Amino acid sequence: MREILGPIYSQDQRKHCPQCFIMSDQKYWNDILNNYKTPLGAYQFKRMLFAKTFLYSPNQFDDLFKFAISREPIDRAKSMFFYLFRAPIANIPNGEKERALPNLFTAFLNCIEEARNSPSNTEPYGVHFQTHTADMYTDISDDTGSVLVDGIWRLENLHMALEAISEISGIGKKLETSHLQRQEKMDFSLNDSHIKAVRHLFEKDFDIYENAS
Repeated sequence: MREILGPIYSQDQRKHCPQCFIMSDQKYWNDILNNYKTPLGAYQFKRMLFAKTFLYSPNQFDDLFKFAISREPIDRAKSMFFYLFRAPIANIPNGEKERALPNLFTAFLNCIEEARNSPSNTEPYGVHFQTHTADMYTDISDDTGSVLVDGIWRLENLHMALEAISEISGIGKKLETSHLQRQEKMDFSLNDSHIKAVRHLFEKDFDIYENAS
């Protein structure tokens, strides 16, 4: 998304010497906010509310066009599993993957549950893990449950989102996705307990996806 939004998204140096808000130009605030290495305390997984509370005046925040892209939660859960558990998955012999992956996915879901129940942003599995497994609803809503974004599109309708963003931003050019490549991934079928657990962990995200454009 950073690359796609290039003309209207200012990228900061995020990896080696990431800045904090008070030392940077305002044009980089969005990128700093979307860097999981930036400590936000109790707002670590409520970034939209952090922006509204601390970064912008009420008028500034209201004037900003705020959007989000929603991925189907079960598809997202599988994707984050293959990404975050890629090391243990790689150690499974090929002939055993079909049998072992469902059990490992159960362990993965248990790790998410454990992280959600932790009072810490970094324990037990680190802020990287907790950021990638955080639910979308919490991150885009305030403490009353009100969603703070102006538009939400499904991932498969990304082209619709980009058309709207191009028009609203007034950049006068089409935002291109031609450089995106879809990678071949392993897959496996979830059982009923898996689906029940994902629906529990990402309950509000299912609602967001169903109501997204």
